[in-house]
Amino acid sequence: MKSPQMSSLSMEAVQEFGALLLLDHLMRYELLQVEKVELEDIIDQLENGVAELKKGFFRSDEQEQELSYEKEELREAKKALSEVEQEMEENRHCRLNIALAETDDEGLESLLNFMESRGTLTVEEDNYYKATDKGHEVYQDLVKQLEAYVTHFEVYAYVDLEQGIFGDPETDLLEGDKWSDLRVAVAEHKGIDPYRVVFLAMLSAETFYENPDWKFDLSMGTLFQEMKQIVLEQLHVDDLGYSDSEGKVSGEEVIRDIIEQGSELVAQRKSREQEIKGRKQAEESPDEQAITTTYYWLTYSPGFKEMASPPMQGKYSNQQDINWYPGHMLKAKKELAEQLKRVDVVLEMRDARIPVSSVNQDFEELLGHKKRILIFNKTALAD
Repeated sequence: MKSPQMSSLSMEAVQEFGALLLLDHLMRYELLQVEKVELEDIIDQLENGVAELKKGFFRSDEQEQELSYEKEELREAKKALSEVEQEMEENRHCRLNIALAETDDEGLESLLNFMESRGTLTVEEDNYYKATDKGHEVYQDLVKQLEAYVTHFEVYAYVDLEQGIFGDPETDLLEGDKWSDLRVAVAEHKGIDPYRVVFLAMLSAETFYENPDWKFDLSMGTLFQEMKQIVLEQLHVDDLGYSDSEGKVSGEEVIRDIIEQGSELVAQRKSREQEIKGRKQAEESPDEQAITTTYYWLTYSPGFKEMASPPMQGKYSNQQDINWYPGHMLKAKKELAEQLKRVDVVLEMRDARIPVSSVNQDFEELLGHKKRILIFNKTALAD
C-alpha cells in the first residue's frame, strides 16, 4: 500500500543510484588490479629473500628452516597471484571502454560522461574508464552506507507481526507468509529515504547484477522499476495500525515498539560478537546517519536540485586502501555462514609471530562458538 507521505523516486536519486552501481561494477576489476600489484611486490620481496638465504655453501638449521618457510610463502603468493589473475579475467567484463558506440554499453555514455565531469572517473591511456581518487572516496562512502544498512535495517527484513518475533537467518526457515518485511516502514518512520534503503539492500544481495540486461535497463531508465515497486508495495507505517478489544493502536505506536525491540536485538547480537572476539571494548556501530547522506559529487550537478542532508560521519577522506567489496563480499560472507552450519570442527591457521593480530575478525563473527583447532605456522621465527 502506498503511504500518502511517500514521495516518488526523483531523477536526482535515479542518477545517483545509477552512478553508484556503475562505480561498484568498475571497482570489481580495479580492486583485483590493486591486489595483483600488491602480490607482485610481495613476490619480488620473497624472491629476493630466498635468493639471499641461498647464498653460501653452509647454512645453519635455523637458516634452512627459514629458507623452507620463505619458499613456502613464495609458492603461496604465486598461487594467490594466479588466482587473482584468473579472477581478473573472469571480471574483465566489468571494464568499460570509451569506445562505447561499438559495444552494447552505448546507452551508458551519458551517465559515464556525467561521472567523469564530476571527477569520479577518468579515462586511462588504454581508453578504459577508471575511478579517480575522488571516485575511491565515494566508493568507500558506499561501503560505509552498506555497513550502516546491514547493522540498522537487516534485522527488520523478517518480522512475525502476530507472534512479535524477529526471524533469525541462522535458525529459522524464512519462508511463507508469516514473515513481513518492515525495512521500508522503519525507514519511513526514521525519516530515511526508503528508496536508498532498498537500493542498498538490492546492492548487497547483488539483485541488480542478476539481470543480464542490467546495463541496457540502466541506460533506458527502467532498471530501478522493481525498486520503486518494492517501496510502494511494502508495508508502511499506516498499514501497521490495528484495533482490538482495548481500542485502536496506531501504526506509529507499533513501529516504535518494533524498532525498540529490533535495536535491542541488534545490541544483543553485537554483544555476543564482542564476547566471541574476546575484546574488552565494544566496537562502535556504523553511524545510521550515513544512509541519509547523498554524495557531494552529485549535489553540485548543474540542473539538479541539491538535497538537504546531514553531513556524513567518519568519511574515509584520507584512506585509500580498500579492504573489501560491497555487495558481493557481503553475499560471500552469508554463503560462508550457510556452509558453516554443516561444519563440526574448524581448522584455523595463525601466524605464530602475531597470534592475536593475525586473527581474521570477520571469521571470528562467523565461527561463533564452533569448535576449532588452532594451528600455528612460522613457530621457528616466533619469540
